[in-house]
Amino acid sequence: MLTGLVLSISICILLVILLRSFFVVAIVKQESMTPTFKDGDAVLVIRRWPTRWLRKGQIVLIQPPCSLPSPEPFEVIPFIKRIVGLPGDSIPNVGRYPLNNHQLNWPSCVPPGHFFVQGDHMNSVDSRTWGAISISNFLGLVIMKIPYHVYGIEVPE
Repeated sequence: MLTGLVLSISICILLVILLRSFFVVAIVKQESMTPTFKDGDAVLVIRRWPTRWLRKGQIVLIQPPCSLPSPEPFEVIPFIKRIVGLPGDSIPNVGRYPLNNHQLNWPSCVPPGHFFVQGDHMNSVDSRTWGAISISNFLGLVIMKIPYHVYGIEVPE
């Protein structure tokens, strides 16, 4: 009886560790993904995924090429953005909002191993500022928005 309880507890702990290594809940800050996500929304993110899963329209967490200062040492403040251009896509034709600064020294198409990302808000800081983002800067793939009642926060007005 006791060995069954110890085994059950061990399996539960192992399951939690595995889930935490593959999934994380992120809280959206700022307005760069408005109207899709608002400040304070929670999203479920898968940390490890095959690169071949990435498609236009998917939302990802990225480490921007010019990392911002973080309140905690060694911590990265991720950005949430939508993939709008895949490797090989022509840069002037990608995205919801046109490029407004053509004098940057960008290649004419998204390079291999890179993606063009944009926020859903017109004034988002994204690939229109940074250029294409390397796959190594991707931190996770957003799977879904978590309803407010699940994580106990009152619905914003």
